[in-house]
Amino acid sequence: MVNLNMADFIEASILSIYNQLTEQFEIVVVDGGSNDGSLEILQRLEKELDRIRLIALPRDPDRKLGTDRNISIENARGEYVMLHLDCDDLYLPYIPDWVEVFLSIEAAYGPDILVSGEQINMGRKSFLLSHGPYKNLHFEDRELWTRLAKIGCLIKLQHAPIRIRMKIPQPARTIKVFKRTYVRILEDLQQPQNRFFKYCWTQISQKNNLGFKLRLFRLGMCWLVLPHYTCAGKTKTDERHDRPQNIEDSEKKSLRALLCTKGIDEKTVKLSPSGRSIFFD
Repeated sequence: MVNLNMADFIEASILSIYNQLTEQFEIVVVDGGSNDGSLEILQRLEKELDRIRLIALPRDPDRKLGTDRNISIENARGEYVMLHLDCDDLYLPYIPDWVEVFLSIEAAYGPDILVSGEQINMGRKSFLLSHGPYKNLHFEDRELWTRLAKIGCLIKLQHAPIRIRMKIPQPARTIKVFKRTYVRILEDLQQPQNRFFKYCWTQISQKNNLGFKLRLFRLGMCWLVLPHYTCAGKTKTDERHDRPQNIEDSEKKSLRALLCTKGIDEKTVKLSPSGRSIFFD
């Protein structure tokens, strides 16, 4: 997990995961330099709970989420890594089932894969380090997914949600959406292949599940980002990436379909009764 100023949510989120895990698991939390009290919460949890390890980093505006996530992978002691466990999510008791699902897919498709589910990802540590790492970006996941999809190593798994997003009160929620959209557009525009007016057109014309109002909001944000983009210029060489595909809306497959393709009986996957309804129904 990667934390930055999530004091209102971090303890509940960690406990929702920790209480599902056996001694085979650990939780590695990288704190990116919090100043809202969440670092103190993490330090207390590390002392109280025996399978939590905290890596506290000084705040560095040049170090983005992708680098923090790489640090969490590098410091993991296990053979496998679960990723994108967000600090403002509560996780339902299906993580052990998720692990069984991943192992069944890995047995069918081989070890060089990243399985991307609904707000949870999993892969071998060695694979992630050799085929990554994440680029030093705030929206590092899209870039890695795009790279892995191009070489046939990304499996997008469709299943019912296994987490609940904790509600951020207003106006903090609106501010968060505004900041995330601003940073996402800026990072996209700073890639060498993107041109401002063409990018603006894609915000309106691209086919996806976004409503017209949200598309219009993104178009307006492009013009708001323009002065920053004009002054900052294109990104550094080590932060460049291929044009992100609309990977969030790319084809997802059910576990049943993935196993059927390989001729594997779904009954061989050992899930709890409720877990079976999450991943098969």
